Amino acid sequence: MFNNISWGLFILYTSGALVVYYFVLIVSKGSGWMVRNRKTQGLPLFKSPDSKRTWLPITAQKAAEREGGTTSNPQVLQSIVHDLVDEVQAYFASVEKDATKDNILIQLRSIAIKYPSIKGSIYEEGVNSLIGVSCQHHCSILVSEAEVASIWK
Repeated sequence: MFNNISWGLFILYTSGALVVYYFVLIVSKGSGWMVRNRKTQGLPLFKSPDSKRTWLPITAQKAAEREGGTTSNPQVLQSIVHDLVDEVQAYFASVEKDATKDNILIQLRSIAIKYPSIKGSIYEEGVNSLIGVSCQHHCSILVSEAEVASIWK
C-alpha cells in the first residue's frame, strides 16, 4: 500500500495536514490567544492588546517604586537581587572574550545604576563576588575588589 507513495506526496500531505491543524487551532482558540499567553508569561514578543507600545516586563525595583513600597522589604530586595544577577549573567554570557576591563566595568556600571537599592545592602558583597568570578571565568580578566566596588559609585 505504501510502496506507491513518493516522498514528494508524503511531504505534501504532511504539510497540508499541519496547515489545517494550525488553522483549526487558531480559529478554535480565537485570534488573541497568542498575545494573551505571551503577555502573561512575560515574553516581550508581542504587542499588548490594550496599547500600541511593545509590552516589556518591569523589574522588581520599578514595581516597588511604582507601588510606593520600600525596598527594605527582604522579599522585594531578594527579587531585585535576582533581577540584577540575571542581568549580570546575561551580560557575561554575551560578552566577547577579547573585551577590555574598562569596557566591562562601564557596562556593569550601567547595569548597577538600574538597581540603586543593592548599594549598601547585605547583598552587595555577594553580587560583587559574583561579578569578580564571572569576569575571571568568562573573560579571563582579574578584577580587584576595589574595581568591582567602583561600579556602585
